[in-house]
Amino acid sequence: MHNVARIRGGYMKRAITLIAVPLLSMCVSASPEGQKVRVTNNPDVVRDCKFLGNVKAMSGWGGDPDMKGVGMNNIEETLRDRAAKLGANAVYVISNSGSRGNGEAYLCTAETVSNPPKQ
Repeated sequence: MHNVARIRGGYMKRAITLIAVPLLSMCVSASPEGQKVRVTNNPDVVRDCKFLGNVKAMSGWGGDPDMKGVGMNNIEETLRDRAAKLGANAVYVISNSGSRGNGEAYLCTAETVSNPPKQ
């Protein structure tokens, strides 16, 4: 009986590993358009820009404290992509808990995006 439990336990560990490893590598990457969108949490950066719309994102990783960084990255990348689809080149992140994020998409001049106002 003890050997059966050890064998089952070995199979379970392998099954968990086979499932967990691909899931851990499922970080979101911004699209080429999204990579051009600047992310900021400073409202002064977008003060003189044209507001295009609100953007929202969700991630399944934010609820796990050990994976919160992954969730926050996924939220940021998704906000960038959604802002890019609106024609934005900047996104002001209002909130990013790791599981949910909200932002505002803006179209800024090249000068505003590359040289934000000093605080």
